[in-house]
Amino acid sequence: VTLDYSGDFHLDLVPCIEDGDNTYICNYQENTFELTDGTGYRRWLSEKTSTTDGELKRVTRLMKYMRDHKDNFSVKSILLTTMLGNCIDSLDERDFNDTPTAFFKIVEALNTFLCNNPIMPVIKNPVLPTEDFNRHWDQNKYENFRNKIAIYLEKIKAAYNDESHNSSIRKWRKIFGDDFGTIVERKPSRKNGITPRKPHSVGWCN
Repeated sequence: VTLDYSGDFHLDLVPCIEDGDNTYICNYQENTFELTDGTGYRRWLSEKTSTTDGELKRVTRLMKYMRDHKDNFSVKSILLTTMLGNCIDSLDERDFNDTPTAFFKIVEALNTFLCNNPIMPVIKNPVLPTEDFNRHWDQNKYENFRNKIAIYLEKIKAAYNDESHNSSIRKWRKIFGDDFGTIVERKPSRKNGITPRKPHSVGWCN
């Protein structure tokens, strides 16, 4: 059963059978039961997120938003989430002092992984090695994803390293759309004894 929500979100409901310590779900296409470990996967992801002080969750949401906003590459959420989680092993946790830094560092690590693998790698379930998440991917989709991440990394790097707030926001908007962030207007000079309102303070990501 699939529950379709407004927008792009949907939720799949499948029968689940517990047999001792093992859990199985139905694969209706092949008419078989598949071993699964949703609890173990959530625990793995939680540990990765804790290592980054919660930034991995924010980065994953931003990556999914970028995927849906750009709509020029295809990757299932479980596959994307696993690849991003795998990147944490190659990064120092001290890099995760804010969301922009974490986003830049994790996407950079993802790009390195993709560059080192021109042929589509098999992305295993980190807690269930007998299961892989490549069933909805192929070499063409992988190559497109690989190329797009390399392109977006350069845009991310430019936005991240730009020391001008407004210029940086404009560059981030090329990645996330025109609604991202707030451009701070230049403060007008004092005139006729009236002090103009101060611009709203802004954060990088609300």
